[in-house]
Amino acid sequence: MRSNPFLLFDPLILKKAWPLVLSAVVIYGSTIAPSFPPGALTVAQSAQVHVVQDTVVPTFNASDIRSCLQVGNMTYGYLAQKSLANMNSFDDELISNLIIGNQYAPPSVQYLIRRTLSTRSLWNLPSPCGSNCSYTLHFAGPYLQCTSYEKNVTHGWNTEETANSVPAVSFPAYASVFDLNSTSLLANESFLDTETSSRLHISTVVPNRVMGVKSLRTYVENASSIVAGLPFDGGVNMTVRRYQLNTTEHHLECVPSRADYTVYTMFRNNGANYNVSIDAASVRPLTAALTSLQLNGSLTDTTVMDPSLLPFFRDLNMYTIIQQLANMISCSLNETATGQGDPTAPDDAGFVHYETTNSLVDSKNNQSTLDVLLQYFTRVDLSSDFSTLTSVDRELFTVNQTVLNEMLVDITLSLIPFKDGWTTTVNQTRTQWVNVYAFSKPLNFILPYALTLSTGLCVLVLGYYSLYTNGVSAADGGFLQLLTTTRGSATVERAIRGACLGGEENVPAKLKNLRMQYGELIPDAEDEKEDMLRTAGFGSPGEVRALNKSHSYGG
Repeated sequence: MRSNPFLLFDPLILKKAWPLVLSAVVIYGSTIAPSFPPGALTVAQSAQVHVVQDTVVPTFNASDIRSCLQVGNMTYGYLAQKSLANMNSFDDELISNLIIGNQYAPPSVQYLIRRTLSTRSLWNLPSPCGSNCSYTLHFAGPYLQCTSYEKNVTHGWNTEETANSVPAVSFPAYASVFDLNSTSLLANESFLDTETSSRLHISTVVPNRVMGVKSLRTYVENASSIVAGLPFDGGVNMTVRRYQLNTTEHHLECVPSRADYTVYTMFRNNGANYNVSIDAASVRPLTAALTSLQLNGSLTDTTVMDPSLLPFFRDLNMYTIIQQLANMISCSLNETATGQGDPTAPDDAGFVHYETTNSLVDSKNNQSTLDVLLQYFTRVDLSSDFSTLTSVDRELFTVNQTVLNEMLVDITLSLIPFKDGWTTTVNQTRTQWVNVYAFSKPLNFILPYALTLSTGLCVLVLGYYSLYTNGVSAADGGFLQLLTTTRGSATVERAIRGACLGGEENVPAKLKNLRMQYGELIPDAEDEKEDMLRTAGFGSPGEVRALNKSHSYGG
């Protein structure tokens, strides 16, 4: 059967040697069965979650109250080290003029804020609790409390330009200024604290898609030679146009404030993700830092500051962040509306109307500011040389309180890993992922192994029964077994002489057709006289007789 597997289907073999056929099938099939179980197993990851209490993690702490209390006092040098404002800008001799407005963040903090806003990416925070964990922070952070209004304005311009030039007109599109001593109030600003004196003013202009144009007159510039009757000397045909453009002005006015942050920090594979919520009821203007700080005497690093001043320095830190943000978005930008296609027929006032595209020209002059505006305020196409912005819709810039506070959140989250030393204790939820094995296809696992095992056990039982019945163990194809069981038959001896070289090709047909059986070799008369040992082996039917279990064979 090893040389010819088709013998497994021979009816005679199936009838006479079915146990051997079954054994062969089990042996061959056992090599195929292991290919099925792997598909039965599904490996999935399961989260094992546990909570670790009172662990130290970095945070944002504008007042750094906890550290001050641990030290036992609060020195000027300590505050200067922890402050986000450049404390060296204060009067070192007598800080009765310690008033917010003239202080700027140190260069390192300015760099962080600029990098965060111009790329809209946070400073990387290494995980303090492993590759997969989470915790929640609570702290007071900077906030802009804003009010807004809008109005419709019709702008008109007279321009002198080449007669065949494309109609185009420029107008203010964006303006932002941080007024340190603002006294203006918007009509609906009653909810804001009127005692605060700093305001962030932002205005944007959204033009209508249609621009009206009327030609007032046309003339030839530098035409004195014509008056004198001389030949035309290259004058330029000019026209005076009247432009009319309807716009909507959006005005936003914001007060520096603070609010309570809740920051859910989650790490997945060492990458930080944040979910930030701000308590609207906790919003308060930064009034503590907007008043004079009256102190007497000179300041040194060891000068002990009264703990009652902590609200001042808390608001000072938050104000510094807001001031740096305001400085980065403060500029004035002009927009150009350009007529496209064919105009309409003149209306009753003589104006023809063009569809327009809007673009911001010479934007390279404000590139550092535009880097920030592009990330947060715009939906525009930027030209390859960074010189022109073209709006996707009518509006180049969209600014509101939500966007401004998103910027402050990004800055605050970047300061957590950047400003080393601010820490707090939290309860961490740590997640460990382990492999879980499940049987998605149990039959693929059970059937191959069950059938192989059960059939193998049957064959094993059959083998033990045969060994018990025969009393002689069998060696699989052993040379000695073949040698000892084929001696004593003259018929076999004569038949195998022609196959002494071995090999299938040397076996004579007579030997292949020889009918043989295993049994007790019948001794001749001479052997019986000598009382020879009974011998078992292969021989022709006339040379052997059935074995008798009561007899003893061999020595």
